[in-house]
Amino acid sequence: MKSWVTWIGLVLLVCSCSDKKGPNRGPSLPFSTIRFEGSTLDHTAVFPFDYQGEAVWLEGHFENDPIANEVILKGTYRTTQDLQAGAQLAIQIYDETENLLVRDLPRIPFEWYGDGSRTASLNQAYHTQDWGVKFNIENIILQFNYIQEGEFWYDKQYPEIELPSIKIEKVNAIERFSIRWALIPRILPRDTYAYLPAIFLVRKNHEEDYFHDRSFEAFSLPGKLRQEQVRYAMESAWRLGEGRLLAVNSYKSQNTGSYLVRHGFVWDGVQWFEGTREDNLKKVWVVPASWYLLVLVLVFGLLFYGWHQMGQFHSSAVRRLIRSLIILALVILTASVGTNTYGLILLVFVLGLWIATQQWSKEIRLYLTALLMLSVLECCWSYLYGNSSVRFSGFLLSIMTYAIFVSPIALVKNSTFTIIAILMITVLAFSNYLLLDLYFDFFNDYPSLRVIGYWSQVSNLTDSILHLFNDSHAVSLVIVVWFTICMGICFKNTSRTI
Repeated sequence: MKSWVTWIGLVLLVCSCSDKKGPNRGPSLPFSTIRFEGSTLDHTAVFPFDYQGEAVWLEGHFENDPIANEVILKGTYRTTQDLQAGAQLAIQIYDETENLLVRDLPRIPFEWYGDGSRTASLNQAYHTQDWGVKFNIENIILQFNYIQEGEFWYDKQYPEIELPSIKIEKVNAIERFSIRWALIPRILPRDTYAYLPAIFLVRKNHEEDYFHDRSFEAFSLPGKLRQEQVRYAMESAWRLGEGRLLAVNSYKSQNTGSYLVRHGFVWDGVQWFEGTREDNLKKVWVVPASWYLLVLVLVFGLLFYGWHQMGQFHSSAVRRLIRSLIILALVILTASVGTNTYGLILLVFVLGLWIATQQWSKEIRLYLTALLMLSVLECCWSYLYGNSSVRFSGFLLSIMTYAIFVSPIALVKNSTFTIIAILMITVLAFSNYLLLDLYFDFFNDYPSLRVIGYWSQVSNLTDSILHLFNDSHAVSLVIVVWFTICMGICFKNTSRTI
């Protein structure tokens, strides 16, 4: 019995407290409509208003800063209504369909006068987000109200009380953006561009080109220092219709560590768009590129091994479960590594292993595997780590040169000659890229015949070679080792294919 009494008491308490919650009368008929669309970008626009009611007098103006997206309300609110001691002026925000957006904006105290009137001075600064203005909201109703703090709202307690309201049109930001989908892997390689796609909604209250550019925001931890990234014009994104854009922003960090990142929008020299709150920031870890590539090879290798070992499980349900988990892991990993160049390198790794295990002639497999190795090295040092811009035609010319250079492997059917040729090609290719890059890092120039003649510089380079050796050279070593293993597989007369 006591439990029932307790529940009934709780229900009555909730019902009694409901009178202290938000207003339910809804907004009154606005006495004025103000349109912010005419605000210019070079100064703060002023929009006056004036209301003369039976017991309420209101006059003042809005100052709208379209760049900062800030609104300042200034004026005087005077009333002769019979309010209780301690009553305060309150402001609520409704949308056009009379849905309450914001109830509890800061209260405004009254000053009491001997003639029975009360006056409140208005000098409030608001960001439109303080008014609950979301992406698709264009117009709002600003409703004045009174509150007896902790007791009741006057519009609910006295439904017929006079309370003015103002309708404001085009209140939202002149340009606004809302991310709907974004692909941001949690682990990224150092010193490598990641190309991260996103779909977002866009709106603007003007007919000109967008003032904002799209870019990628990144903040280092723990200091939250901003990392500047490449900026792209909004017009370069792909239009999907209905205000939706598909864009790809690039991100690159030259240091390892953890970062907070998100797709962002910047008005150059003015501000970053703050409509995307901090809860949209995602934490990513930037790791050495060589570690990234090694872990990718190991993970994909383990998944490949697990796929071929499923025959050991007698239960079909277990096999389906393992197969589903492997496919899911492959999809996630492919989406992650597909955002950077190492996804392509990993694909070529798989292609090289596949070629090495086919039932083709040994010479053809060796030729294709060696050509793949040289192509991957050229791709890395031309696009990934190159110190100068390289045209695609130059890259193709290098590949064609390599195709001719390694052709004797396919033409001469002599195992001793093939082994010596492969070793020479591998050593020369790796040494060429390594020494050219080390020389550039030390002298900020590429060696020529005249420069090579300065042996004192060569000795200086030799003294600092260990200091100059970095992660990109380790990646090249991983590539050479992998394709050397693939070429070793080619020498085995295996009939097994992958």
